[in-house]
Amino acid sequence: EPRSTTVLVEGIPPEDQSDEMLYKYFAEMFPGEKVKSAYVVKMTSALRAKIASRESAEHSLAEANAKWEKEGKDPEKRPQEFHFGYVDAIKYYEDYIEDLKTQIKAEREAIAGAASSVGGVNASSGFVTFHERSDAEVAQRLDYRSDSETWVVSKPPDPNSIRWEDLQADPTTVGAEHCIGYGLVAALYLTYIPITVGISRLAGMVDMGALEPLWVGFAPSLGLTLMVSFL
Repeated sequence: EPRSTTVLVEGIPPEDQSDEMLYKYFAEMFPGEKVKSAYVVKMTSALRAKIASRESAEHSLAEANAKWEKEGKDPEKRPQEFHFGYVDAIKYYEDYIEDLKTQIKAEREAIAGAASSVGGVNASSGFVTFHERSDAEVAQRLDYRSDSETWVVSKPPDPNSIRWEDLQADPTTVGAEHCIGYGLVAALYLTYIPITVGISRLAGMVDMGALEPLWVGFAPSLGLTLMVSFL
């Protein structure tokens, strides 16, 4: 869909996390059939992992076939690999790829089947497309709730720039990660000067013998150098 008529919606409340509920919410906010479609981002980490495994196996299969090609496809010289014992590499990857294809199909069907239910595979982010560009622009300017973390509507990024992992992230997990990050920054701020001074003093107590004149010039800045390297 054109970006000009589409908005990115983040912070969708749990009770509205489905395509149907997202569409219903904006259809009520913009009556008169102004909303064209609504799509909630799906949790597909397991599916993406299986697809990545399949692509890796396909690459390994191509390498095994290339090795066998160099041997003139001699049946006695088919490439072998160790997988809990030496096995025919080509057959192993062919069977593995077929098994992954079956798993990928089942995972896609499971996601499609669960998509109509609220929550579950539905994330807290989605996209809403309007028939008119003017409605999409109005949607970006409205305040939907007093809570600034819910129903956050903005212009969607370019399709090639979308970070699906971020849109699929659990808000609770993201909040916890932010808290940990703020805590680490605060800890660094409170301990920066004491640690810097402590390291410099300890370095100054070291007797470097013949290198003492050089060490005396370097030691006072050692603590600062080490701490800055962590930033």
